[in-house]
Amino acid sequence: GYHLNWTAKQQGLALSSIYYGQIALQLPGGWLVTRFGGWRILLWSIFLCSLLTIFQPLAAMHSFTSFIVLRIFTGFCQTPFHAAVNDLWSRWTPPLEITRFAVAPAIGETIGVFVSMYISGYIMFYFNWPTVYYVFGATGIVWSLTWCVFFANSPSKHSFISFQEVEHIQTSIEDRQGTLGYEIGLLSAIPFILQAALTLVFGAVADKLIRNGFSTTVVRRSFFLLGSIVPAGCLMLLTFTSDQGIILSCLYITTIIEAAMHCTTMANPLDIAPAHVGVVTALVSIFSNLGSALSPLVAGFIADPEDISSWKEVYFEIGTIIIACSVIYQVYSSGNIQKWAVHKFNNNLALYETVTKESDSEETPILEK
Repeated sequence: GYHLNWTAKQQGLALSSIYYGQIALQLPGGWLVTRFGGWRILLWSIFLCSLLTIFQPLAAMHSFTSFIVLRIFTGFCQTPFHAAVNDLWSRWTPPLEITRFAVAPAIGETIGVFVSMYISGYIMFYFNWPTVYYVFGATGIVWSLTWCVFFANSPSKHSFISFQEVEHIQTSIEDRQGTLGYEIGLLSAIPFILQAALTLVFGAVADKLIRNGFSTTVVRRSFFLLGSIVPAGCLMLLTFTSDQGIILSCLYITTIIEAAMHCTTMANPLDIAPAHVGVVTALVSIFSNLGSALSPLVAGFIADPEDISSWKEVYFEIGTIIIACSVIYQVYSSGNIQKWAVHKFNNNLALYETVTKESDSEETPILEK
């Protein structure tokens, strides 16, 4: 009763549909984060996304169209995730620790993938696939309640933090601105937990290099280069081999070494525009999600699920695109606060004051918890 007879193209559309919603509302999501603060937006995003997740199995069994529509709406709810988290880091993180905090969501995501794949294998083995949606949807709702009780939008609004900690964080940020089958599930999950561990290491190394005097721009470019060229090379290597051991190793390395890229993609918006991090992160997410949305769809047309060799063309094209993006980033990226984003914070970090040529400052209120 739970079997879905979907074609390869339908499966590709089902996988990519969630990203359509994410692409459509990135900029509005970034604006909402700037207007209402990351704490409140993240709370409602997770709660609504979890609620929609619970209803997805029912939608899938009703009709393919119903499932796609619900997935798109789930994507809408997921839109502000990264923007909201970066907005919180802009209020909570001392500048010399920014990389380690900025990559924390990436660590959480990779650990989440590891846990979800591992647990999903057991759930499907002992129960059925709809139960996976019910379990993780309910978990998200419990998380939302926990977040509502124990977290806040800024240090000055937190119930448990000490005055000394609040003063340290605010002083640090102000100083910075002044400067400008469960076996299969386990095999699939292993590289993600390794990626999470390596992300933590790379984050600490990046902050250490910056504290020791290395240019933030050089550090960001170097980690992005490592996290893009190595995966691109591994994907291209797949087009020249049929050895299962080499193929598995390349896929593992591709997933694991992407940890280096997180030190750039998650932290760079905080480097260049901390006052506008919600909108900047939204722009980054638009292009990120655009690739995530198009790749399963394109792969569904190029690759034959019954013919492993047909995936070689897909891997080579992905590797080529990654290299091209890496070259563009090396040429045009920066780790310095941009002139259009020069700003200062008020004492409780509830307002951003962005300096403009036309006036001394323009205050944009951000509501607090």
